[in-house]
Amino acid sequence: PKRGATRPSLLELASAHFGPLTLFHRLDRDTSGVLLLTRGGAINALLTQAFQAGLVLKEYAAVVAAPNRLAANGVIDARLRPSPQRRDRMEITAKGGQRAVTRYTVLATTADRAWVQLFPETGRQHQLRVHLAYLDAPILGDRLYGDVASAPRLMLHAHMITLPATLFGRVRRFEAPLPLAFTPTAAD
Repeated sequence: PKRGATRPSLLELASAHFGPLTLFHRLDRDTSGVLLLTRGGAINALLTQAFQAGLVLKEYAAVVAAPNRLAANGVIDARLRPSPQRRDRMEITAKGGQRAVTRYTVLATTADRAWVQLFPETGRQHQLRVHLAYLDAPILGDRLYGDVASAPRLMLHAHMITLPATLFGRVRRFEAPLPLAFTPTAAD
C-alpha cells in the first residue's frame, strides 16, 4: 500500500502467516513479480555478499513504447542520481550519482510497442524505468517516466531471480510466471 494506507503490506501479511520475515529484495510498488523474503540471520549476510558480488541474476520483462532507440540487444550503462526537482524521481547524470548497468534484449516489436527482456547488473532505484525512458522507450503505464494512460498498469514484471550455488550447494531459481500481456503473442 501507499504510505499512510491502512491496509497491511505484503511483508506484514507474509509475516503473519510464516512468522517474522525480512523483505530482502523488493520491487517498486507498481512492479509485479518475484520478491525475496528471508527469515533473517546468517542467510542475509550471505545474500548481501552474493548481490554485491554480482552473483545473483535477475530477469525482468517489460513492454515499452515504440518506436524508440533500443537496438536488438545491448547494454545501458548510465549513472543515476535523485532528481533535484522531484524527490520521487531519479535521473541520468554525466557526473556523480551511482553507476547503473542494464543488459537487454528486444523480443518483438509492433508499430507502437516492444517486448523487452531486462537483466539489471546493478540494483539502483528505478534503474530499469529510467534507463528505458532514456532511450525513448518508456515502460507502458509508467506514472513517473512515461505515460500512465498508455497501459492499465506499469508493464514491468520481475520474472526470475537466480541465486548462486555457493549459497545452497545448488543453483536456486525462483520464477513468477509472465502475465499474458507480457508475451508478444498477446498483441496478435
